[in-house]
Amino acid sequence: MDTVFLKKIWEDEDFFKLGISATAKTISAYTESYATEESINNLVNGIMLFAENINSQYLWENGKRGNNTTPFISLNFQYANKAGHIRIEVFMEIDDGASFDKHNCCFYVHTDRASLDRFVNRLQYLYRSAVGGVAVLGNDSF
Repeated sequence: MDTVFLKKIWEDEDFFKLGISATAKTISAYTESYATEESINNLVNGIMLFAENINSQYLWENGKRGNNTTPFISLNFQYANKAGHIRIEVFMEIDDGASFDKHNCCFYVHTDRASLDRFVNRLQYLYRSAVGGVAVLGNDSF
């Protein structure tokens, strides 16, 4: 099953660190990235607006792409068809010791509107949760 899994693994006063895992039929990827309450609120609000218009798409970018910063991740939400199936283009820079411009991945995760609504509900509490808090789209295992 396709999944996107965000887990709070560390926090400070103004920001926190997320472990981000995404899995599709042929690939699974993991990275860690820093986020803020504002960034997660932007994701929640963007998904909610996207979900209301089948002709829309929404791109969430967390961080800055490139080698001079922490790993970047983006989620590009798109409707795959008029039946309401959704695909999310996941892009991750992978922090495994090589440069981010060479070690990254991009793939689709597929979902539906009901699963996306549950994900938004979980995201709304992620930045307020204690370390270990999660927001999952799809399967709840990490």
